[in-house]
Amino acid sequence: MKTTMNIDTELNKLEKIRPVDAPPFLFTRIEQRIASVSQSSVSTKFRFAVISSLLALAVINIIVVSSFAGIKTHSSSIQHLAISMNLSSSNDLYE
Repeated sequence: MKTTMNIDTELNKLEKIRPVDAPPFLFTRIEQRIASVSQSSVSTKFRFAVISSLLALAVINIIVVSSFAGIKTHSSSIQHLAISMNLSSSNDLYE
């Protein structure tokens, strides 16, 4: 098992690396793919469908939140239940 490393022999291994030539027209093919991806876009029907569904979802959320805002819970019955089960009726953790 080799315990010491000779740095010169390890660095000499790097001399075996030779430069590589890229295939011809590689850069033009890459540019062509980038151009074709940027040219493709989402259709207007799909955009309209997504925007209208998000708007409908927002309206439904507003309706649901506003309907629950008017509902009040009976705090005395909840406190009575918590006391009967020996639970804390407050949200303070360090009381």
